[in-house]
Amino acid sequence: VTGSAAEELIDRSFALDVNRASFSFNFYTFRALEKAGRYKQYAERLFTGWYKMLKLGCTTWCENPDDPRSECHAWSAAPIYEYSAMFLGVKPAATGFKEAVVTPDLTFADRVDGAVPTPEGIIKIHWVNQKGRLEFSLKLPKGVNARLKLPGKDSVPVSGEYRYSGNALTCDK
Repeated sequence: VTGSAAEELIDRSFALDVNRASFSFNFYTFRALEKAGRYKQYAERLFTGWYKMLKLGCTTWCENPDDPRSECHAWSAAPIYEYSAMFLGVKPAATGFKEAVVTPDLTFADRVDGAVPTPEGIIKIHWVNQKGRLEFSLKLPKGVNARLKLPGKDSVPVSGEYRYSGNALTCDK
């Protein structure tokens, strides 16, 4: 299912509350939201189990929030990918992260600091988007080039360090 049919299917499934998935399969629900263009509308709902773990003081990912033993379950670690790829917007564009695409999502937070490890080194991102002004910086490891797409701006090629300071960019809060 693609296009408007995918959007309608996601909307119906969330309206009927049939989108319940295990932590491991929430990764695929997140990808379906992304592909259908509905990530911003529904992703927050999928994080409730992980928020419960934080409230319980868990220091590792539990198998499920209803039996929150301090275990480290990789299949419960979807927020790590979501933070790197969706909020920070860092994804590989070539094998081994020799190239990257960076499309940060300013929807979920007014301030973000993050680092994404790659085989070539660490990609660092920082932004503050408040009071009508955006301060954004990106630092790429040596040898890694990227295409940066800030909301409301054209995509630009970057390497090394990149900084933007100016009017706040359009974001749907």
